[in-house]
Amino acid sequence: EVDWGTLDYLLIDLPPGTGDVQLTLTKLFPEAFGLLVTTPQAMALADALKAGRMFQTEGTRLNLLGIIENMAWFSPAEQSEARYFPFGQGGTEALSQQLSLEILTTLPLTDGPSEASRVAFAHLAGEVSRRIAVHHQNQ
Repeated sequence: EVDWGTLDYLLIDLPPGTGDVQLTLTKLFPEAFGLLVTTPQAMALADALKAGRMFQTEGTRLNLLGIIENMAWFSPAEQSEARYFPFGQGGTEALSQQLSLEILTTLPLTDGPSEASRVAFAHLAGEVSRRIAVHHQNQ
């Protein structure tokens, strides 16, 4: 019984999976948009694939805008141009192909806020806004 007022966006960070929370939200907000956020680990990718398929199924459909890969790589302070991929590469690209969704951004593994994260989040915010606007124009 919360009156949120008029909202432009309401972001809800869900736990991984396809449980009651996800199912309930697809029923409550049938016009909602979603982003699949995953890390490159095999278990996380398997959960993201299962969730993506659920959100692409009639009855639990969600307007998926794309995929975000978190903790994709890191750069040591002394080698800021180098990128290391501790959890491997290619899994998120395979997920993208399986679900026919674009990877919107990849975020680095850092021990705190970083310039790379700031740039990625700024790009992501613009891309999400653009995709929602395009969706509404096409309706």
